Amino acid sequence: MIMRTLLLIALIAITSSTFAQKEANIWYFGQNIGLDFNSGSPKLINSPHLNQLEGTSTISDKSGSLLFYTDGITVWNKMHQVMPNGTGLKGGESSTQSALIVPVPNNGSLFYIFTVPPWGATYSDGGLTYSLVNMALNGGLGGIVEKNILLVSGTTEKLAAVKHCNNTDVWVMTTINHTNSFYAINVTEKGICTYPVVSKAGQKQRQFQGHLKFSPDGTKLVTVMPNQDTEIFNFDRDSGKVTLWKTIPDTISTGPIFGASYYGASFSPDGTKLYLSSGWFPAIDDGCGKLVQYDLNVADITTSRTIIHNNLGTNPGSCLSWGVGALQLGPDSKIYITSWTNESNAFDYLHVIANPNQAGTACNFIKNGFHLEGKLGSLGLPNFIESYFDSSGGTTTCTTTLSLQANFTHQVACTNQPMFFTNQSSSNLGDYKSYWDFGDPRSNQDTSTLHTPTHYYDLPGTYTVTLVVQSGIGCKTDTIRKQVEVRPSPLVSLSNDTTLCEGETMILDATIPNVTYRWQDGSTNATFQVTQPGRYEVSMRAANGCTSTETIQVSYASYPLVSLGKDTTLCEGETLTLQAANRRATYLWQDNSTSATFKVTQPGTYWVEMTVNNCSTRDSIEVAYHPLPTVNLGNRTTILCEGETIILDATTSNATYLWQDNTTKSTYEVTQPGRYWVQVTVNNCSVTDAIEVINPLPTINLGNDTILCLGKTMLLDANTPNATYLWQDNSTNATFQVNQAGIYEVKVTVNGCSTMAKINVQERDCDIYLVMPNILTPNEDGKNDLLVPIRSNGIATMQTRIYNRWGNQVFSTSNPKIAWNGLASNGNKVPNGVYFWVVKYTDIEGQQATLKGRVTVLR
Repeated sequence: MIMRTLLLIALIAITSSTFAQKEANIWYFGQNIGLDFNSGSPKLINSPHLNQLEGTSTISDKSGSLLFYTDGITVWNKMHQVMPNGTGLKGGESSTQSALIVPVPNNGSLFYIFTVPPWGATYSDGGLTYSLVNMALNGGLGGIVEKNILLVSGTTEKLAAVKHCNNTDVWVMTTINHTNSFYAINVTEKGICTYPVVSKAGQKQRQFQGHLKFSPDGTKLVTVMPNQDTEIFNFDRDSGKVTLWKTIPDTISTGPIFGASYYGASFSPDGTKLYLSSGWFPAIDDGCGKLVQYDLNVADITTSRTIIHNNLGTNPGSCLSWGVGALQLGPDSKIYITSWTNESNAFDYLHVIANPNQAGTACNFIKNGFHLEGKLGSLGLPNFIESYFDSSGGTTTCTTTLSLQANFTHQVACTNQPMFFTNQSSSNLGDYKSYWDFGDPRSNQDTSTLHTPTHYYDLPGTYTVTLVVQSGIGCKTDTIRKQVEVRPSPLVSLSNDTTLCEGETMILDATIPNVTYRWQDGSTNATFQVTQPGRYEVSMRAANGCTSTETIQVSYASYPLVSLGKDTTLCEGETLTLQAANRRATYLWQDNSTSATFKVTQPGTYWVEMTVNNCSTRDSIEVAYHPLPTVNLGNRTTILCEGETIILDATTSNATYLWQDNTTKSTYEVTQPGRYWVQVTVNNCSVTDAIEVINPLPTINLGNDTILCLGKTMLLDANTPNATYLWQDNSTNATFQVNQAGIYEVKVTVNGCSTMAKINVQERDCDIYLVMPNILTPNEDGKNDLLVPIRSNGIATMQTRIYNRWGNQVFSTSNPKIAWNGLASNGNKVPNGVYFWVVKYTDIEGQQATLKGRVTVLR
């Protein structure tokens, strides 16, 4: 949908079609600064909330009373309260022309707020957006009913507006960064035309910053950018088109993005003078940023350049760090300019051009001409529809030559044949879009946006066809409707394309009353006999002049080849998979199954019918079965003890034999444990049987030879399932109680197979003691030279560590035969003093313990 139409939520007051020129009488900008022009000259008023670095916008009613204002992020009503839903707009604190308020034409309650984001904004949908304010809400204080609707992506910080040629609609203009594209959006009483007028003119814009300004009469447009030429364009208020007029070379840039480039711009009320502001950092022409005037009436406007104000510092050869900023024409026909300097209190002044229509210094520039009484200005001023300041009072008109007229023609139509529509619409508005409605909703393809479409009607009758053409310039539309008659076409079906089998024929029948026929071979009968492959076509003409053509493709297919193989005999338990594979075929087996294969598990006759392209072939096979021979070598596991022999017998009538060692007798003598098998074959049917012969010697573990502590007993356990036992003393229990030293032996028998085991048990005194000397005199006099622990035999392993008084380890050993000699680990003698020992030991029964003590070293 090209026109973004308005949904009126409340009763809307209708106003006249002309702009009230007091709509720009209230300004809010900077740090809490407000100006009231209703008395004819600006008066300072309070703005309690606004704190904005650059662009703002305000709007008043036709009597000059404030309605609301915004910084492009937040919207405040006339009571300086945030409007409902009035936060989070997508302008920005440092966006040159962050916001612009545009009343909906012929509507007293609805207003659009257009916003553009600042350079470097991270909005995923950054660009020109709009929000809709309904002043009928909130008791007349207004509220936002639509917010942040994206119109154009990738815009700069430039945003301007001027009245349309009809003095009712409004053009809203922005530019696209890194291109030379201008986007003009038309705002009408119906809403926003989202089909922008795109003009490509001038240089590519490499930077986001700088002002875009219309002349008050709307015929000229200027764009300024850091480090680039300033360009002046002609603007067609009727079509929205932009064309390059003049270029002002960039003579002041120092190169960086924030150099002394032109930033602000304003035309004089009569449109004959152009003022540009620059500043911030030193320029390359004569040192400082400045305010300059160009006379647009002279042939070479660059030669008319007049410096109205130079941003010189107080010291010779110096510049103020900041210069002049935004320029804005006021309701009093004066131009006001922001001042950013290091001069004392200069932030709380505005410069003034009192007579901007005059050439040169006659324009009467007044430095610090308006005192802000301590409130700080900033870089920006409010953004308005520039037509508010037109010296004609907002009534400047232009002659429109734009027209758009819808029209189309069509052919006589028959059902199920294409009806061709020829678009004969005329327009001098440039490209236009077409919207067709064929009056045939049951077709599910009832509309088209093609310029010259085609439609098929499948039922005869009279249909209403509607064509709407819409121009992108002003979203102008025109509509035409015509009645079209659709006649019935002769309908016949020769059936779908088909395939016949070799030798078959087919009769094609196209019989319809009052129709003439012509077949592909020139024959004119209603029927045609097919005897060979090919494409067959019949053309029919009815009495109403409608024709139709029906075709059918007839192919011939060969009968498929299928073979299940020769009749065969299987052995009992075997299976046979019959295959009739053909990836294009279907199958039918004798049991009505339809797979490509069939698994045979019993004797019988098997057949398959294979069909390809409705042509079928059948084959069959006879399958017989032989029984398997019988063989049984006995239990799967058989025990064979030492010295025994087993005879395995596989004898079967009319059989051959093959044993695991390739012998071929019917019997086999087993003398050793192992796995034995035989394959018995009768009538090529084989069966195999196997037997495992084992010598299952019992496994016994009485443990390793061990020590028995004096006065203790231990239990030897030879327990084995299904075994008998015989100990050295002829006892027969599974266990034996030991209470003294000796060699103990047991014989364990399972299934007649025996195993012997024995263990040597020694006795020992297992009492535990450990004594460590408390004096060490390592002076090599043979007395107390070594720290030797005195320990009992009950200690199996021990680890000794020696620490000094600070907890540092000086000696460590796990060898009980190594004694400490008073040397540290590094080989140095330890000093005299008290040392601490820690001994961790394990006794012969596996119990662990730790002992601690101290020893004094004296040399």
